[in-house]
Amino acid sequence: MNYNSLKYSARVWLSTIAFAPAIFCAGVFFDKSAGGNQASTFVTFYLLFAFYEFVFSLITWLVFWIIVELITWLIGSNIIRKTLLTFVSVALTVATFRIFPLFESFSLSDSFCDLMLINCACIGLGCWLFTPEPETALSPTNQYPGETWKSYGPTTNDHTES
Repeated sequence: MNYNSLKYSARVWLSTIAFAPAIFCAGVFFDKSAGGNQASTFVTFYLLFAFYEFVFSLITWLVFWIIVELITWLIGSNIIRKTLLTFVSVALTVATFRIFPLFESFSLSDSFCDLMLINCACIGLGCWLFTPEPETALSPTNQYPGETWKSYGPTTNDHTES
């Protein structure tokens, strides 16, 4: 059975981009007082981190998509598939954070380590939240999803004249 791996991997990736920066920024801003302009500062930092994550994880998402293709093709059990995808996605997230020279002074007390851990949690949860859906192919027996064609036999004129 073919699965829509592109749709699944994009959902997992984009949900991580949407939620991880929000959780990170909420933790930073509600932990420290940012003054009277806290809401606009929160939104600015959220958009900055979301853009940063989008740009720097684009290649990681493409690799994740290929791995999703392979795992859905090779593994039949949904639980094993999701478990493997969780481990792979977390490893790819850690690798993405470790690749860039910005994180050379990486330590567990660093706030970027917190961002990485939040990303790992979000992408891991996303692997379990979403399910790779089978692709639906249009065929003569299923031309419209949700509808089936019924065979009524040859068309004849049933009108009889009396």
